[in-house]
Amino acid sequence: MPILTIEINRPVDKKQCTAVINKGVDLLAEMLEKPKGSIMVNIKPDANLVLGDSDEPAALIEFKLFDFQGKAAEYIKGLTSFVENELGVAPDRQFQEFTEMKPEMFGWNGNPC
Repeated sequence: MPILTIEINRPVDKKQCTAVINKGVDLLAEMLEKPKGSIMVNIKPDANLVLGDSDEPAALIEFKLFDFQGKAAEYIKGLTSFVENELGVAPDRQFQEFTEMKPEMFGWNGNPC
């Protein structure tokens, strides 16, 4: 159950949010070799986010997965490029947090995974 959340300190209109979400699902499905129906992507525009002393475009990317299987560096590169290309946030203005979830601590369809 991969979950990707992108917070960005800029407005993103509804149409662009939908497009980025759909592209994010496609990207993760390909990277993780998982069905699209098991992937959740969330974008939070207009976040109160400042990096350093600048309010230039910045993003906080949170990626949760049961097991990164030693591929975190690969996923960081892919998500960095994705956020830069789709939302215009330079790599040095992105922070990424990866979390491995315990399946028994995650629920879906009324049950723990």
